[in-house]
Amino acid sequence: MEGITLQWEKSLDGASWRDVKSDAELDGSRLVESDNSFVITQLTEGEYDRILELCEMTRFDDFASELTVPDSEIAVEQEHLHFPEEEWDRIQSRVEQALANGNHVLLFGPPGTGKTKLARQVCEATVGENKYELVTASADWSTFDTVGGYQTTTQNTLEFGPGVVLDRFQADGDGTPANEWLVIDELNRADIDKAFGSLFSALTGESVTLPFDDAAGDPIEILDASRSHEDIGQNRFFIPEDWRMLATMNTLDKTSLYEMSYAFMRRWAFVPVGIPDLPAREDGDDSALKSLVADYVAVWAANGGVPEADQHYETVGRIWRAVNEQRAIGPAIVEDIYEHVAAAPSTETADYVSPIIMYVFPQLEGLRRNELEQLIGALDEIVDDETGELWTVARDFFQIDLQPGGGE
Repeated sequence: MEGITLQWEKSLDGASWRDVKSDAELDGSRLVESDNSFVITQLTEGEYDRILELCEMTRFDDFASELTVPDSEIAVEQEHLHFPEEEWDRIQSRVEQALANGNHVLLFGPPGTGKTKLARQVCEATVGENKYELVTASADWSTFDTVGGYQTTTQNTLEFGPGVVLDRFQADGDGTPANEWLVIDELNRADIDKAFGSLFSALTGESVTLPFDDAAGDPIEILDASRSHEDIGQNRFFIPEDWRMLATMNTLDKTSLYEMSYAFMRRWAFVPVGIPDLPAREDGDDSALKSLVADYVAVWAANGGVPEADQHYETVGRIWRAVNEQRAIGPAIVEDIYEHVAAAPSTETADYVSPIIMYVFPQLEGLRRNELEQLIGALDEIVDDETGELWTVARDFFQIDLQPGGGE
């Protein structure tokens, strides 16, 4: 008697036993357990169709490789930025360690220190140019902007639309999971509790059900990383374990900034991005200051934006130092000043007054009258403003009757 030969044409991945046992639509089926396997018997047509449906479902686990960002891929590089060597070593180490430890990163410091550019470079080097989003915070932000809410469709109906945070977790309308990092510029200009309140739990690894439904009537859920075994759905926003936010915060004008609550702050690693120590003039010699500016110009010139015009290094450096005695500003603002004058063949023919008005004055809001008079007097002495335009514009810009010599 000849035997029977069986041959597999292909292998099919069926529903897991856990999925079958836990499915509400299969509660009434008869489950038979043996020593070797589990078998579902006496299936109705509806139960059979449900098992086939379970076989076709995708889970967040299926996208594990796409959602994972290994520590080895975290990259914090200077690229088009320049920092003194010791300062850069501190920044690089702190950002890398914070991201690897599961923290979001908040870069804070004076304006113009390169915080936003650094955050973008970290994202581009770590997850890719098209796998992060940059947004600017606003005092008008609410959970509608960050989490989402009901929006009017073209059919004049209401449907849930994700905000800038939740939108990072779905790649398309089918709910395909994504891990897009988020950069929030000027985070402290938002009312944190109003804008992020309902996300606090989600940011600490807890799942949240929002008071919204999707088009099918299913509640909107934010799932933490421990629920990766669950099914993907249009109503589900899964936060991968390796998802990160980077944010920037200017410490310039605290009167216009909202205070960040402790509950929110402890979810972040705060990394200072400061300005270099500007050398003091020694016996009429500003060569150290000139050399520092030359280091920055070399980086700016390498990007193809400006020439290396060493006749301006000392004057630009003196302007930077004078401003920093009253209000700290970073090298990005100094770069704007340098770009404006770099083409001039000498300091005598260069227009230093215009870039000071255009780029420095907006950073001086909040200074007291005597501080403004002292600073403008110092700048006047450096650039030799024969027309008196610095004083004229400053009186109008700050709406203060500033007088030469008044700050002495």
